[in-house]
Amino acid sequence: MTAPQWITPAGFLGTATEAVNNIIRLSASGSDIAYSVISGTLPKGLLLSRLGYILGTPENVIDKRSSKFVVRAQSGSKVSDRTFMLDVRGPNPPIWTTAGGYLNLGYNGAIYAMNHEYISAQLAAAPVLDPVGTTLKYHVSLGQLPPGVSLSETGLISGVIRDHFYNTTSTVVGEPKIYQFRVTASDGVSSAESGIFKILVISSDMLRADSTVFGFSSTASIYLGTATHTATSYISTASSIGHLQQPQFLNGNNLGTVRANNNQFIPVTAYDADPTIGPVSYSIVNGPIVETQLPQGLNLDPATGYIYGYLTYQPAYVRDYTLTIQATKTDLSTGARSTATNVFSLSVKGEVESSIEWVRGSNLGSISTGVISDLYVLAREIKSDYTIKYQLISGALPNGLTLTRDGTIVGSAEYGTAGDYSFTVLASDIYEFGSISRTFSLTVTEVDHTRYTRIYVRPFLPQEKRKEYRDFIGNSFTFDPSLIYRYFDTNFGVQHDIKVVIDFGIEQLNLDQYAVALRQNFYRRTFYFGNVKTAIASDSTGNIIYEVVYVDIVDNIQGSSMMVNNNGKDYYPASIDNMRQQLSSIKLPDYSNIKVNRDLQPKFMNTQQPGDFQVPNYMHVVPLCYALPGQGSKIVSRIKLSGFDFKQLSFEVDRLVVQNSLDNSSAKYLLLERQSLSDTVKSDNILYDGTVDWQFDDNVILTRK
Repeated sequence: MTAPQWITPAGFLGTATEAVNNIIRLSASGSDIAYSVISGTLPKGLLLSRLGYILGTPENVIDKRSSKFVVRAQSGSKVSDRTFMLDVRGPNPPIWTTAGGYLNLGYNGAIYAMNHEYISAQLAAAPVLDPVGTTLKYHVSLGQLPPGVSLSETGLISGVIRDHFYNTTSTVVGEPKIYQFRVTASDGVSSAESGIFKILVISSDMLRADSTVFGFSSTASIYLGTATHTATSYISTASSIGHLQQPQFLNGNNLGTVRANNNQFIPVTAYDADPTIGPVSYSIVNGPIVETQLPQGLNLDPATGYIYGYLTYQPAYVRDYTLTIQATKTDLSTGARSTATNVFSLSVKGEVESSIEWVRGSNLGSISTGVISDLYVLAREIKSDYTIKYQLISGALPNGLTLTRDGTIVGSAEYGTAGDYSFTVLASDIYEFGSISRTFSLTVTEVDHTRYTRIYVRPFLPQEKRKEYRDFIGNSFTFDPSLIYRYFDTNFGVQHDIKVVIDFGIEQLNLDQYAVALRQNFYRRTFYFGNVKTAIASDSTGNIIYEVVYVDIVDNIQGSSMMVNNNGKDYYPASIDNMRQQLSSIKLPDYSNIKVNRDLQPKFMNTQQPGDFQVPNYMHVVPLCYALPGQGSKIVSRIKLSGFDFKQLSFEVDRLVVQNSLDNSSAKYLLLERQSLSDTVKSDNILYDGTVDWQFDDNVILTRK
């Protein structure tokens, strides 16, 4: 009999939803196979049946919770083990921020809406504890909207009401109608229903003096599903309204930006609900705060509502105008009038030019999960040297990535975010004289389902040494922002933290699982600072991306083997390389080796340096900053001018720092209990620091309180 052969791939099984019944099938080939968990734990509320089904209802979680476990498939005496991961995320239904009840959709916020009137209102609900950028979709789940009106997926109610009112007698021209409906907002995982929304619709005929509905003491029809109900009208001031509908300005308040020394034709026309009974005329009036002034050379056509004319010469770059325009509706048969006003803004560009064009194409390519981003978007000024600033205006980046104001996309895509993304960026000069937008695409790939983390050491300096280092690294002459690569990116830019990374990509485990590696080749010791140097990082075509300015770390026992025997005693030297090797040799509960991803090392460690014959692969260094190509030597010269001496600092370490652990432990520091090379006691109590309180001082040095 052969051992079972796993069919279900190892690694990430997916994401289960809290408080929802889940069934996940694990499968291996063979006969009469029994499945069991031999290491790790399933999420609370789930269990593994002997037939290979993960069943149950996960308990509620505050945020996403990850679990890692080893499943054994056994057929007779033959066994085969495999490691899996499973996340649990709460459904976290959206919360409605638009309350139910009557919607003030009438013109100028009236609680009623007139037939043939254009209405627009944005309904809103907020996602709760969902990933940044989560988009909600809306749909009517009960009831109906007035005819001619629709609800978009984004929650916008809009349209021109096209209702039909029935005359019940020769003197009654119809009754008000109340349309009731319920809306559901969904994030794709969970949904939430709104309260009952109501839209009250009336017709202008109902406001005539000869209508028996005058004053609205009668009942109104209510439509909910297929049933019809009655309710009393909410209009209590109809007698003071009159029946003539107001014009509606629908094109917002911003007329945009136009160029001087040009003919202009700018519409400000209002919507007329009933053009057959008379015209709408337009005039400029003084606003309540700012006196209206048309730009020189422009006029307002009173019949059409268009601003027209030739804009004369303007030397200033841009000038802003505020225009208050009144639209008057006249009933030709009765002489009745109804007016509406709107305040518009208009910007006029002068002779100074500010034109922006995109330099970076719309396809940004791909990035793997866990890889530090060096992506960016880039535009430039054509006729000036103004600085460009960037902002995300629609769409979403993958979780873990952020667009900064200088156009760099910083961070690393979180595990489990593989897919295609689209987002729109607005580039504008710092004075906002000009702007341009572009939609970019980005693909996130996942090489395997393993999640990786970083492990590093940092020195614990006395207070006065910490201050000296802060003053040195924060000097804007030495580390001139104009010389720095990705200045606003904490993964590049200027590095305010002294640390030596032992491993850039090692599989995430529960924190105490790393403690196994601390039983040898780890003890409290001191490293030494060497010289300040530079290295380059190149892309696949040999183009230099950046230069790193770093200080060498001298390990005085570097080159020692993992174990040294002296006079019959075994010693375990704690060199940096020995620490790396010991961590990378950790065995998992299923007897497989811990995974290490060398592709997560920084590019300069994977670039052959000038004058060298091979790629360094790993360097014992503390990066000080990342410089633009060709600027590294200038920064080194300024460091020498500063007189700062690294050799005055003591690099003493007594623990490793784990950036992220699988169990999301709040304690991240693995203590090195051995005191020296001669201390060969293999402690069974090497655990993470769960009792000593530590804090960061300006994100520079870890210090004991």
